[in-house]
Amino acid sequence: MFNKKLGQLILISAVGTVMFGCGSDSSDSSSDVAYVQYYNASPNSTSTSLVLDDYSYSAIDFADAMPRYGYSTGSADLDVYGQDEDGETVTIYTDTVEMNADDNHLFVLHGDYTDPQLLDINYNREDMDDLNADDDYEYSKMQVLIANVATDEGTFDAYISLDTQDFDDAVMLGSVGYGTYSDSMILDTEDYIVYLTEAGSTDVVYTTGSMDFTTETVYKLVIRNSFGAGDLKINIDSVDSTTTADNYAALESTADYRIFNGLETQNIDVTISSQQETQYLYDVTAFSVSDYQSTSFNDYGITVKDATTQTQLFNNLLPLCQDSCRLSFS
Repeated sequence: MFNKKLGQLILISAVGTVMFGCGSDSSDSSSDVAYVQYYNASPNSTSTSLVLDDYSYSAIDFADAMPRYGYSTGSADLDVYGQDEDGETVTIYTDTVEMNADDNHLFVLHGDYTDPQLLDINYNREDMDDLNADDDYEYSKMQVLIANVATDEGTFDAYISLDTQDFDDAVMLGSVGYGTYSDSMILDTEDYIVYLTEAGSTDVVYTTGSMDFTTETVYKLVIRNSFGAGDLKINIDSVDSTTTADNYAALESTADYRIFNGLETQNIDVTISSQQETQYLYDVTAFSVSDYQSTSFNDYGITVKDATTQTQLFNNLLPLCQDSCRLSFS
């Protein structure tokens, strides 16, 4: 159980799971305003734009978000614009949505870019704002929920704890299958850790680093596909109400890399070293790609030599991050 420092746990159960198929973080509300935000989680997409009633917002790359904006209430025509193979703007998704007063919508594009889906994360922040306006509460409040748009990766149970605690102290945030999201939870503004397990299990498969949840806002955590070479091909992004999503790779992840030799005639030897370890790849053939190698995430010195003469061709510093695939070109 959480200690007193965690404060009250208030579950907001007014939001459900909805499948679909116009920034600020001000808590001010108006009887004729709803709020919208857009996040691109389609892993093979071009940059895409949310369009409401023919008004197009800025284009968003994969794993990024636009800020939260106010929008008038009522029915709105929703489109998502992308680009075709010729770079021409095309409509890749279309629907009609209802904008009710003080609603908050995070529209998440996910799935295959050629036939995408849109998850409407519809949440209410009124209770959080009321608590933060109440001087009787010692700690300010934030709100958090989690969604799963990682194709073919199954259902996850998500838990959350203070970053000074461990999994045994965590409480369940929600169980999320593909294309669903959890109810939101109100907690004290603090630093937290989120854990993922397979559904029904308590064996942790994904642990985030410390997550800074110290702003009085709603943090929407999105489990999305990643391009790592590991078995668990997911990442967690945190989308608040600003423009850039924060990524939290799993602490369990390794750094995965492979070497591409772009020289036409020379085979190469490669040495990759940190203070903790050194790895060698010998005789990487001209115009070939090595197998993936795994190592701990760190900063590495990379030295490339001609395999025959041992003449040094390249020497540089390269950070290898968790769940990353790096191509070193020589």
